[in-house]
Amino acid sequence: MVEPIAVIGLDAKYPCDGNTPEKFYDFLVAGRSARAPVPADRYNRDAFWHPDNHRDGIIGGKEGHFIQENVRAFDAPFFSITPAEAASMDPQQRLLLECVYTALENSGLTMDAVSGTQTGTYVGAFIWDYRDILIKDIDAPMMYTGSGTIASTLAGRVNWFYDLQGPAMSLDTACSSSMVALHQAVIGLKSGDCDMAIACGANLILSPEMGLELNALGVLNPDSCSYSFDDRASGYGRSEGIGAVVLKRMSDALKDGDTLQVVGVIVVIMTRPYATGGQRPEQCTEV
Repeated sequence: MVEPIAVIGLDAKYPCDGNTPEKFYDFLVAGRSARAPVPADRYNRDAFWHPDNHRDGIIGGKEGHFIQENVRAFDAPFFSITPAEAASMDPQQRLLLECVYTALENSGLTMDAVSGTQTGTYVGAFIWDYRDILIKDIDAPMMYTGSGTIASTLAGRVNWFYDLQGPAMSLDTACSSSMVALHQAVIGLKSGDCDMAIACGANLILSPEMGLELNALGVLNPDSCSYSFDDRASGYGRSEGIGAVVLKRMSDALKDGDTLQVVGVIVVIMTRPYATGGQRPEQCTEV
């Protein structure tokens, strides 16, 4: 019999006022929309917009779905990070450190309790806007740009700060990155690679470059909305989010007296060669 996997703690920040899992749940139940204009501190939305959505060098929509708090704010000293290094850290790294802290707190685990344990971190992400921002300034200090913006550091930074001894994996599978990270976390628990796992996802929209690429590819909906399973579907609307779930094998969670938030996590990944082009999902084998 396959042993179930349990979620014992979680935290997340989502657009609008969904800055906790509870608030986001209420937001979904109410059927609200988080669509809002691109914040002025991200990029000049008017400069990149044009009514002809098929032109190069433009982003067809002026809106998206954004975390409302200041995503650049960060308590660097708490995380033992110098101001110089923090300035070069991708805000996705910063928010992820905070999110994991709250997820562990939600699970009733202190930093001392997890330090030195066989805990793995699995992070899904595929947007690296902050690197695009930093490398444009040739006079900016470059010492920490690499470690502050490369994909591997998303998971590595978490393991370093919390002194976790299990795997540290950052995964980029485009839109499925977070689900694949969850899948790998479950695999890590079932294989014995780790005794506890933290599965995370991170996505922030900080600069226009990726929006320009996606619009040119034709995958963005001009009104910045996603209409899943709807005849209005014509691309998708981009959104931000940071999330973390703490996972254990069910037997370990029960033995340790953990609070069970979710029981029986199952993730199945399938893929096959694309029949209609490398950028088109195969409807029968999507995650």
